[in-house]
Amino acid sequence: MKVFKDLEIEVDTNMRKEFLAGLERTLPAGWIRDRKAEEDTPSATEDKFYYFVCTPEGERPAALVALVARDESVMYVSNIVPRDVSELKHDQYNYILDEFDDKCIRPVAEKMNLRVIRSSGQATLENWVSPDTAKKFHTFSALANKSTGTSHPNDKERWYEFIIAVVRNNDNLHSSSLARLLVEEDGWDADTAEAMAIEYEQEVGLLKHYLGK
Repeated sequence: MKVFKDLEIEVDTNMRKEFLAGLERTLPAGWIRDRKAEEDTPSATEDKFYYFVCTPEGERPAALVALVARDESVMYVSNIVPRDVSELKHDQYNYILDEFDDKCIRPVAEKMNLRVIRSSGQATLENWVSPDTAKKFHTFSALANKSTGTSHPNDKERWYEFIIAVVRNNDNLHSSSLARLLVEEDGWDADTAEAMAIEYEQEVGLLKHYLGK
């Protein structure tokens, strides 16, 4: 299924001033650094946000790209905020991130020998859970009655095996991602998938609390 891409730049604290100056100096047409927005943004931590804005052109809507430090060695794009619409679709978000990377970040990063990591815009269950957990989920989904969710005793047993595996393997699967996977990958209807996502969140939370995780 489609997901929002991530972008990280491995740049140490002592090189960030040079990196940001080079980035601002070499921005292509249609891109600017929004220093006023940076000054107007309060921060509860020492991490400063750096904002880069693109104007609308072709497939690219107007948007603000937020670049921030993850730690002392990595900066990353924390969000892309649209200027003229309420929200960006996955394709629009990823189009802007790709362009920001290819035309803005990479030319500077290559000159400074910095590593840039961009994730894929596609994800499967295996991106978030272990092979053991994925196998249990696929078994449940393939055999379950899609009109009744987890209510049948046999389906409930297989569902619990999946829930237990998530907690045992310390998997990081968000309920919203599960709901989308159920609909987009496995053909469940949206209402049933949403109910199962809520059930998943409650049961995983309860089991983690019981186990002290």
